[in-house]
Amino acid sequence: MDLEITEIHNLPQDELKHRIESKLKHYQDSYSMYISNYSSEWEGNTGYYTFFVLGTKMNAVIDIKPDKVVIESKLPLIAIMHKRKIEELLRNNIKEIIRGS
Repeated sequence: MDLEITEIHNLPQDELKHRIESKLKHYQDSYSMYISNYSSEWEGNTGYYTFFVLGTKMNAVIDIKPDKVVIESKLPLIAIMHKRKIEELLRNNIKEIIRGS
């Protein structure tokens, strides 16, 4: 994977999963002009996401472990030059989700 973000948490896994799903639903609704063909599937505490951002396909895996959450994604070529900004945005968002804000 091109992108991997790990953040420590102390929440029950089900609670963090619920918070992540809620936030992603909010983003899907708020940014529908940019995000399309959104799909997700959970197997236990691992979520598999596929969506298009401005016509570019993206895949991500969110793995909620008892003490940390790991987000992995293979960035498309067009997004590689924005990798640092994408990492910062994702890291800040997952921290907000863990804090509950």
